Amino acid sequence: MRPFLKVDLKRIINNYNEYKKFVKNKTVICVVKANGYGLGAVKIASALNGAGCFDFAVANIEEGIELRQNGIKGNILVLGFTPAKESKTIVEYDLTQTLVDKRHAESFCEPEMKAAIKINVGMNRFGFDAKNVFDCENDIRLFYKKFAITDIYTHFPCADVDKSDTFSRFCVFKNLLSRIKDLDVKRVHCSASAAGVYDFDDLAFTRLGITLYGLSPRPDLTLFKGVKQSCALYGKVCMVRRILAGESAGYGKAFNARKNTDIAIINVGYADGLIKRAANTAEVFIQKKRAKIVAVCMDVCLVDVTGLNVNAGDEAEFYGDNISVKELSAKLGVTDYEIVTRTGNRVQRIYN
Repeated sequence: MRPFLKVDLKRIINNYNEYKKFVKNKTVICVVKANGYGLGAVKIASALNGAGCFDFAVANIEEGIELRQNGIKGNILVLGFTPAKESKTIVEYDLTQTLVDKRHAESFCEPEMKAAIKINVGMNRFGFDAKNVFDCENDIRLFYKKFAITDIYTHFPCADVDKSDTFSRFCVFKNLLSRIKDLDVKRVHCSASAAGVYDFDDLAFTRLGITLYGLSPRPDLTLFKGVKQSCALYGKVCMVRRILAGESAGYGKAFNARKNTDIAIINVGYADGLIKRAANTAEVFIQKKRAKIVAVCMDVCLVDVTGLNVNAGDEAEFYGDNISVKELSAKLGVTDYEIVTRTGNRVQRIYN
């Protein structure tokens, strides 16, 4: 008996279409890294292929190879670092590799390799540094001659919280683009799904990240109308036992019963992605009511179901249509990203 994650592919396609309407004529690049944020990259990309999407982004070449081996068509942009020794593999699987800085670009010598240039405008992770625009321009021109450069893009550090800061970084990016417009790189992009830069982003491409799944980077951020959460996590009750007043349950006596209490043991633990501090903070939805999680172990959690008619085999929703990921992440002091990407491999994915 395994916990299971229901993934609604129709909602994901709906979210993609809603986003396309929102950004009007832009081409949308769907980010399916980290196994589609834990929901299943191959199934999601396949459904999106069927809906007319042929632009994807992944974190590493292994993720890109998995998509190709499962028949995914279209552009696949590798956002992260890949060593130059993998250049023939990049070409073999028709991936587009991001060049993360000058030294990284210099290490490659495969002229057939499709490449993207990332620009650093202040995130200070990957990217050619735009602070010295002259050197940055010269480097881009150098590697444009060496590789088939398909994309130039950047990523903003505070796009969903600080519009003024983001606009100034956007201007730095645009200034650089103006200096290399003669190169005519077709795929230029800077905004992601919740980046909040649409009122001044006039580029033809955009990346769709966590909003694709109906989730949000911040609990207080409202998504645009029509976008729906596409995932729901369920466990099953293994057994129900009575804890007498004065007894405890869970590691470190996580729960202390003040009265006789019915405890349901449910087959979802921290190895499945349930954060330990969900104990005495979060709830499950069971028998059409909410019940508090009182302890979290590796393989199971304990839930107070006193007064509910709960039996072995009953399903419990940890998040879904009754308890949103947004609510859960806010209670636990994390982001939606951390809730779904923690989902363990033994959690069965069910698609509809």
